[in-house]
Amino acid sequence: IADYNALGEIELSQRLERKGKDLADLPGIDITMPYIIILVDEYADLMMVNKDVEKSIVRLTAKSRACGIHIILTTQRPSADVVTGLIKSNLPARISFRVADKNNSRVVLDAGGAENLLGKGDMLYLPPGSSSLWRGQGVWVKDHEIDAVIEHAKSQGTPEYDDTIFKVGAVALAGGGASGSADGSDWVSDLQFHESVWAMYKYNKTGADFLRRKCQIGYNKATSYVEQLEDLGFLGPQKASKGRELLRSWDDWLDLLKDNDVDIDPEMYEFYTNPFA
Repeated sequence: IADYNALGEIELSQRLERKGKDLADLPGIDITMPYIIILVDEYADLMMVNKDVEKSIVRLTAKSRACGIHIILTTQRPSADVVTGLIKSNLPARISFRVADKNNSRVVLDAGGAENLLGKGDMLYLPPGSSSLWRGQGVWVKDHEIDAVIEHAKSQGTPEYDDTIFKVGAVALAGGGASGSADGSDWVSDLQFHESVWAMYKYNKTGADFLRRKCQIGYNKATSYVEQLEDLGFLGPQKASKGRELLRSWDDWLDLLKDNDVDIDPEMYEFYTNPFA
């Protein structure tokens, strides 16, 4: 990118002219290219909501190195189902602070040692293309320094928000199945789905078999309800013989219905009443 930016408009125009083209004929081509940093705070939370996020991260990391995009993934849960082999192969530079045990250290660094760190910024660094660990000391960043970085980032441009994420309460990802985008919002008007959610909270059971028996619905529909709730961020992933975990509260469910303009009438429908009463 530094070499490209050093060319300047005149040099770019001359090179294009030799090919019979002009800058005006190539919309979207900038004279200079920016460096972009993507910071994902607590990557494990994203994986919990929709595991297809891994595909997007891997695809982005594979292509970003050639165009100056730097990606930083952070997590406080360095388990093998979060920091997968695909992620590690596409993010060769890794840092680990103190972890609970040797297994966590191996997940991040492919070697033990991080479990013996002292804390307070003591860290191990694995450089790209190397198997040798470097030990370093992370700096203490004060609040006013954090504020200065944030203000600098804000000065680079105006943020653009995707309001559909807030409307449906899920992470909308391309290719993520029932991603929770506006196109997959049939659940908003599906009263049987609302009743199933109420039953889950009331009886603290989240399986498709439970919904099939309790709500008297077919197995395919019960399975689709469970998958929809996972995409909406209310249920965790399937864990072998254990049931799925409820990740959000009943109040969060009511807030989601209100955000989607659902008319909540507890007097007309029991499944809008407090399931814990």
